[in-house]
Amino acid sequence: MAYSQVSIIPRGKGLGYAQYLPKEQYLYSTEQLLDRMCMILGGRVSEEIFFGRVRDLVDMAHKRTRELLDSKKEQIESVRL
Repeated sequence: MAYSQVSIIPRGKGLGYAQYLPKEQYLYSTEQLLDRMCMILGGRVSEEIFFGRVRDLVDMAHKRTRELLDSKKEQIESVRL
């Protein structure tokens, strides 16, 4: 995985920062999509349990996951016709 930015300067509670370039992958297996959705939804649930609230960043990831799920559902339904 390639890096876009790296910093060793402490930021908040983190001891540094690394930003990765996204993989150029356009086709995902069902297992990969389910793993990605479970990871995002699990992060949202854990924030709600441990902190009693959900941060905006996590909430946006949840909304993007929901949109991804809805778009894939529409694509699958159109193929079944």
